[in-house]
Amino acid sequence: MKQHLKHEWVDRIFARLIGIYGAQFKAKFSQVEDGVDIGLMLAKEAWANELGGFADMPESIAYALEHLPTERAPNALEFRDICRRAPRKSEAVAAVEYKPTAEDVARHKEMSHKATAAVKAKEFDGLHWAKFPVSRKAMEYVYDGKKHARRFPQLANIFDSHVANGVCTAEGNMLKKWNGYEWIKP
Repeated sequence: MKQHLKHEWVDRIFARLIGIYGAQFKAKFSQVEDGVDIGLMLAKEAWANELGGFADMPESIAYALEHLPTERAPNALEFRDICRRAPRKSEAVAAVEYKPTAEDVARHKEMSHKATAAVKAKEFDGLHWAKFPVSRKAMEYVYDGKKHARRFPQLANIFDSHVANGVCTAEGNMLKKWNGYEWIKP
């Protein structure tokens, strides 16, 4: 089955050609019936069909748009032939081999260590939920820990800190919650 060029691409090609050749290009296809330009629609379909082989080679279409004939607007077959004349990737300038210097190697090693340190697992804080409550339910658990301070001394200390910092009242009513970045009103 023959591949078709995406309609968005064909629309962009037509817009460019209309911009360059003006009414001359559009008049080639225009056939309006009931307020709809069916001629332009059929032309775009033909172009999508003819240029389908270049769906994976946008550089060939770009080449054709840069090497348009000056005397008149091309039809689909002429545009396809211009696309075919585009230099292939293998014909492009040979790549220069990269040979890293000692400084490059040292810089890459340093960047690698920094990246590794940045993604290294952080130490798990099992009480993060209590230190930064995001819901009333979490605050209720912290308040409950305060009521049972003998069993949960850490929660009692966290609760006292929240009261001192205005996160909750002494009765455990939440005044602020943590949104992941800052304290906000619930």
